[in-house]
Amino acid sequence: MRFSPKLYMVHLQFEFTVLCFCLLTTNVFAVAVGPYLDLSKGSGEFEWNWGGSSFDFDAWSGAVGFVLDTAPTNESVFNYRLNVGVARQDLDFKDSVGTTFELTGVAVENVFGFALVREPGLRWWVGPLVDLGYYAGESKDDSIKDVGIFELGIGAATGMNFRAGRNVIIAPSVGVRFTGAVGNAKSAGIKEDFSAGFTTGFANLAVLFD
Repeated sequence: MRFSPKLYMVHLQFEFTVLCFCLLTTNVFAVAVGPYLDLSKGSGEFEWNWGGSSFDFDAWSGAVGFVLDTAPTNESVFNYRLNVGVARQDLDFKDSVGTTFELTGVAVENVFGFALVREPGLRWWVGPLVDLGYYAGESKDDSIKDVGIFELGIGAATGMNFRAGRNVIIAPSVGVRFTGAVGNAKSAGIKEDFSAGFTTGFANLAVLFD
């Protein structure tokens, strides 16, 4: 399957529609925004579509960006959290030459939280997530060029929001993502398609201002 920029733009448009819907159906005065840092690590399987050769790999990624939360403390049972960030991702293949993809891109994540505890200074929530990303780069040894990969993931997260000041909330969370990916890359002058699937655990730290 070849990566389609048009398909990616459709997904981004869907993200914007969901965000607008949430803002229109939530008390706008409860919205909090701020920066976040996200780190993840896991493993999966990669397959070249031509020839069918496959490899296991380890995955690591880090992202920094902007977070929006529609109910940071005790405003409602449901909260929608949007993370939009710039990300670095390394895929370390367990092949005969130790190939590593070094990639950078953009990650967009939707988290749908449901409160287990709601207090003025504390919120504990849990819920599913949907993650989208596009990354580009090349292999560490330059043997594979023009790597482009689109990722779609689902998972679950839980977190706690602690009010640290009148308008400051510290919001750590942890979770797991199950990601499917498609893309293409140029090897020995020939462009080939590939697919991959991997599972990662993550830790996220956000600082919210309301």
